[in-house]
Amino acid sequence: MVTELQGVHSSRSQRSLDTSAHIKQEGLAFLAELGVDLMSTKDLAARAGISTGPIYARYDTIEDLVLDLWCEILHPEFLRLLAIIRPAMAGAADERRELAELLADPTLKSQAIVEVISVARRYPQLAERVGIDLARVFSDHINAQPETAPAVAMAQCTTTFGSMFLSPMVPRESIADWEGMINLVGRASQDPAALAEPHREVEPTIIELPKIATGDVVVDEFVVAAMTVIARVGFEQATSTRIARVAGRGFSTIYNHYSSKEELMVATVESMIQQNIEISFRGFAGLDRESYIQASVANAYGLVSDINRENRQLRIEVLMSARHHKEIAAFAEQGYGDMYTALREAIIQMVGAERAVEMLPRATPLWLTLRSNNIGMALLANISPIMRDVDWTPASAALYGLIGHIMNPS
Repeated sequence: MVTELQGVHSSRSQRSLDTSAHIKQEGLAFLAELGVDLMSTKDLAARAGISTGPIYARYDTIEDLVLDLWCEILHPEFLRLLAIIRPAMAGAADERRELAELLADPTLKSQAIVEVISVARRYPQLAERVGIDLARVFSDHINAQPETAPAVAMAQCTTTFGSMFLSPMVPRESIADWEGMINLVGRASQDPAALAEPHREVEPTIIELPKIATGDVVVDEFVVAAMTVIARVGFEQATSTRIARVAGRGFSTIYNHYSSKEELMVATVESMIQQNIEISFRGFAGLDRESYIQASVANAYGLVSDINRENRQLRIEVLMSARHHKEIAAFAEQGYGDMYTALREAIIQMVGAERAVEMLPRATPLWLTLRSNNIGMALLANISPIMRDVDWTPASAALYGLIGHIMNPS
C-alpha cells in the first residue's frame, strides 16, 4: 500500500515537473518572438495548450515567469555567449565561426536575452536581477582580458548583442560578412596602441529627441508626444489617451493625419533613423585623427549618459516595436538601408570616387560594426551602469584605426 502511494506521489511530481518544463519552453518561445510586453497568461496558456490554472499555480505575473527564465536559462546562456565572444575576438577560428553563425541566424535563447535586456528597466524585479547579473558579468569579461582596453572589451559585447537585437528588422548578412565584423573588432581588441591611448576629457554630446517639422503644428505636437510616451513606457503601453494627454489635445484630432497608432509610429521611426544617420556617420566624415577621436568619445559618452536617457530609451523602444510589428519593421529596414547609403557616401567624401570603387566592397563589415555598436551601446546602457564608467577613448581610437584599415588594408 505504501509503495503504491509512493508511486502515485512520484507520478504526480513528475507530471508537475513536466508541466513546469512545458510552460517554460513555451514561455521562452513566446518571449523570443513577441517580447515581455505582449505576453499574457491567457495567450501563453493557449499557446501551451493548457488552462491558465497551471501557470497561475506557479507564477503570479508574467514578470515572475520571465525572471525565472532569466535565472534558469538566459543568464547561463549569456555567460556561454561571452565564453564564445572572447576567443572569437582573439582569433580562434572555431569560436569565430560559431559566433558568426549565431549573428547570421540568432537562436531562440539569444533573441529572448535581448528581449529581456531591452525592457528590464520597466519591470522592477527584472531591472534589479538583470542589472546585478550584467554588472558582474561585464566586470568579469573586462578582467578576463587585461591586455584589452575596457571600452574595447565592452565593444565586443555591444556589437554582438546590438547585432542580435537588430536581427529581425534588417536583411540577413552572410556568415563571411559577420566574420569580417568579428575580425575588425578582434583587431581593435588586440591593438596595444588603443590600450595606451590617453584619456580625452570631453563633454558628452547632447542628443535631444528628433526634431519634427512637417509644417503642421498638430502633427508635430503628436509625434513629439508619442516619442515622449514611448520612451517612458514602451510602444505597447503608449495608449492614445497617454499620447493625447502629453500633447494637450484630444486624440481624435490626429486621425485626420494618421489612421492608427502604428502609422504615427512610422513617423517617429523616420525621425529617429535620420538622427541615427547624423550621429553615426555624417558628423565624422573627413575629420583628422584627433578631431575624430574627440567627436567619437563625446558621442559615446552621449549614448550612455543619463542626460540623454530619454533619447536612448526612445531608440530602443522604437526598434523594439519594429521587432514585433511588420509594418514598422519594413520602415526600419528601409531606414537602415538609408544609413548604409550614408556610410558609402561618407567614404566617397573621404577618399574620392575613384578610390571608393576599390574600397566599398570592403565596407560591409565596417557597416555592421558601426550599426551594431551604436544600438548595442544604447541597449546595454539602459540596464548596466558600467557603460557609463568606462573610458571610451581607446575604443574611439581603435575605431579610427579600423576605418584606416578598411581604407588602406595593406
